[in-house]
Amino acid sequence: MTYQLEWTKCGVHKLYSGRVIFQDIYNSEREIADNSRFDDLRYILIDLLDIQEITMSLPEKNVLIAQRIGASKTNPLIKYAYVSINPIFQNAVLDDIRKGKARYAQRMFPTVSEAMNWAVSP
Repeated sequence: MTYQLEWTKCGVHKLYSGRVIFQDIYNSEREIADNSRFDDLRYILIDLLDIQEITMSLPEKNVLIAQRIGASKTNPLIKYAYVSINPIFQNAVLDDIRKGKARYAQRMFPTVSEAMNWAVSP
């Protein structure tokens, strides 16, 4: 498994490492959405600092977008805080944010502490 979930009172910290493929991201999204704590979530912090690469096709990316749109119908209050210092990963996430396909508030940060500060702010 290339990810680990750390649950808090109102959020979850998703830590990825190594080589990440679509199925890893999809599995982590399903694990969160299927959890009984999902309705109380206010943030998902996605930590990309320890990954080497992400492999995902456009159709796979669209599956993730659709999954998040569906989840947003149940809990529209979640913020997505991404953490990366890799320009390739930053640009990929920022491009998705700019396209506005997600139904959640999303931002990219260079550190976990900055991401967490934003994620827990009202």
